[in-house]
Amino acid sequence: MDKNNLDIINRIKSKDVNVKENTGFTLDFYTSWALYNLGEEEIRNYIPKKNRPLSTSALGIPDYTDEELSEKINTDVMIFALNAASRDVDKSGSWLNFHDTRSASHDQRLLFEFLDTKFWGAYMSDLFKDVPETNSKEIKINNLIKDMKSNDDNEAKRNLKLLQFEIDTINPRIIILYHAKARDAFNKMIKEELIKIPDNCKTVYRPHYSMGEGYAKRAKALIKESKEIYGE
Repeated sequence: MDKNNLDIINRIKSKDVNVKENTGFTLDFYTSWALYNLGEEEIRNYIPKKNRPLSTSALGIPDYTDEELSEKINTDVMIFALNAASRDVDKSGSWLNFHDTRSASHDQRLLFEFLDTKFWGAYMSDLFKDVPETNSKEIKINNLIKDMKSNDDNEAKRNLKLLQFEIDTINPRIIILYHAKARDAFNKMIKEELIKIPDNCKTVYRPHYSMGEGYAKRAKALIKESKEIYGE
């Protein structure tokens, strides 16, 4: 058991870290890990099947105890999307974000991005939590940045505090940003010195997984970055 990883899990699940006041939902109800009920070779078998949907059970995260989970997670890697879709994150349990089995979800496409990489077990989160909106045009990045810089307490500043908490807790070597707006928002927060990432931490941009790339193309998307960090 990796005690450091267990400490990370406990920090994320801490009742002192609420995403929104008076809801009782801690950070683990909005985040997850790149761990699934389907093995890598089983995922690979779907590539020639013309983007046939994976079974819903495959998308689930295995029912690990915290101690078991601590041995599976990869704290070198953080993955951020922009925000949750309008249907919102399933909050019936911990670690369900990015494991959405509902028919409208595109989460299954993420699994192919990790093939032939060492990014399995990565921490997964949204830059803006508890902001359910499918139409990304409705997410006004400049307005959010302005709110973050204001002297008033507001939702954007609370999100900013959570984001820095996540980065400090995971202490990643690479951050993968899904969605052009996620990339732009993250870069602006760094430029404005609103957040700080570890020295030598690499940031990588990928189009949002709702975009129409096929399984075969996705399966090659992050191999180069994985080799840069972990070698051959």
